[in-house]
Amino acid sequence: MFFDSKRSSTDGRTRLAHALGFCDYPANNTAAPYLSYILKQYAGSETEDEYIELFIEVVEYFRKGASAKGTPTVQTIQILIDKFALSGFQNVFADTVTGDSRRKEHVEDKVMCIIGTWTTMLSSFQLKNRSRKVVVAYGIFAGSTASPSTTPTKATPVSQPTPYFGIIAPYDESVAGLITGSGLLPGEQWDHRISFESDATTRLMGLMLNASNSQSRNALQNMLNSASGRATPPSQISPYAFLDDLNAQETQSIRATRLNAFTLNVLSAVDILWTPNVSRHMLLTKVSGRVVLELFSLPCAFRAITSPEVGVPVELTQEIEESYAVLFNAWSSAPLHARLGAYIGLRKICWCWSCSAYRFRKQCFRACKKRAMVSRPRRRRNAAPDLHQDEFDSTLETLMMSQSMSDWTPEDFPTLWPRISRLEHHLQTSRPWSIWVLFRDRRDTMQFWTFLFATVVVFLTIVQVMLGVAQVVGSFK
Repeated sequence: MFFDSKRSSTDGRTRLAHALGFCDYPANNTAAPYLSYILKQYAGSETEDEYIELFIEVVEYFRKGASAKGTPTVQTIQILIDKFALSGFQNVFADTVTGDSRRKEHVEDKVMCIIGTWTTMLSSFQLKNRSRKVVVAYGIFAGSTASPSTTPTKATPVSQPTPYFGIIAPYDESVAGLITGSGLLPGEQWDHRISFESDATTRLMGLMLNASNSQSRNALQNMLNSASGRATPPSQISPYAFLDDLNAQETQSIRATRLNAFTLNVLSAVDILWTPNVSRHMLLTKVSGRVVLELFSLPCAFRAITSPEVGVPVELTQEIEESYAVLFNAWSSAPLHARLGAYIGLRKICWCWSCSAYRFRKQCFRACKKRAMVSRPRRRRNAAPDLHQDEFDSTLETLMMSQSMSDWTPEDFPTLWPRISRLEHHLQTSRPWSIWVLFRDRRDTMQFWTFLFATVVVFLTIVQVMLGVAQVVGSFK
């Protein structure tokens, strides 16, 4: 029985991998961290095999591109929710009764969480304070991004959000339509409506100011009530503060040795936070009072999320892949002293920028790996023995160690450029947070040389005082 459950779990992972587009799995094990991440989200009274079958059913549903007559159709989220609410799926929804409001809520939560996990945007699809971030953002932004080819579908309401601005309701979209309409991906409306100095809470306030109806504002207010950190009251925020001067950015170029993960950490006290949400890559936010840079931790999932059913642009994933090298390998060539001192471990103690960045990259790499090991799936009553618990994506190490091809430019990173600009602005405006930082901070050359000469003067003064004391003591002997 034990071996049967292990075989069933392994077969289920293989079917799931093939459904997600990894047809060479398990011969090519690259997708293993992504599959482990998916299975970690499994929760409920159903068995793990039933959860996998439901996940595959959801993926296959949105993959259908044509009806039996060959007429193009849109596979909407609402139709799928209605289907499961009426007929169920194996024993997944057996704890609720057909027609009961709890069944409808259960189905919606399960379907939206599966879609969020599949698209690596789970935190945007989860229900928090009666609001799903992707739905709220869609209601605000969809008016300018709705595809003209998208056809609304008549469906029996389950828990369908009310249509915004007279356009298609969020659940009457496909997965790709909902994600595109929400504007949450890097470089889209969510990025262009925020100020350079805003944190996550301020962004929500900016969105609330731009909302055109009370329902959108109320939903955003619910999200604001749970947001941590302090922010400027909405009454004091001007909507014009959230407009970026994009034309001024066209000729900008930022050196990789100036703006990278190490310089952000040393000069601006920015910590690295690994996130499984692709829409939050290179987003500067505040967590518990600390400024953090969120980086996507599952690049092995790019083959699945760039499929037409999900709709994440391939260009975005290429920029994300290239950003790791610029962030963590800005000094791609080891300096001469590091190569000469390789046998004695000189790079482990050297204080130069290149060697310090090398140690910081190793530190971030270990932190990401430790996080993956700590966040292993919780064992559940109906779960089969977990054979693949490692959630660390080894693709990260390859991307972080690859040679940086260029500096930060709008031509090479057009989609990520708004977030890169905010990082540069934060690095430029942040003040030294430690006395030791002053010895390395050359952003303000006058400040650096003033502090350096003052330090030398203080040191010489101390030496002079000590020599004077020694001379006086010696005169008494």
